[in-house]
Amino acid sequence: HFFEHWNGYNVVPSLHDPVPVGALCPQFYGYCVPDDPTDGTSRPDYLSPILLLEHCSSGTVPEELNEDDKQECVSLLFRFHHAASMSES
Repeated sequence: HFFEHWNGYNVVPSLHDPVPVGALCPQFYGYCVPDDPTDGTSRPDYLSPILLLEHCSSGTVPEELNEDDKQECVSLLFRFHHAASMSES
């Protein structure tokens, strides 16, 4: 459930109100390595590998969060902690 593509509402243990449920981590799309870094010449083109991830948003300013936003943030922390304890990591 770290990368799920559905949204909805859920009641997370320790919170009493339903909170929006989305992915915990950005979607991973791939890791691309250039086939020929020299491009047929003797000098390399300095092409580096690319890690493709989903763009999530810009940073969060805690002072600008309302009560619902704060509950959604803490629900992500609770869900992440629960998932780690379930995998025994």
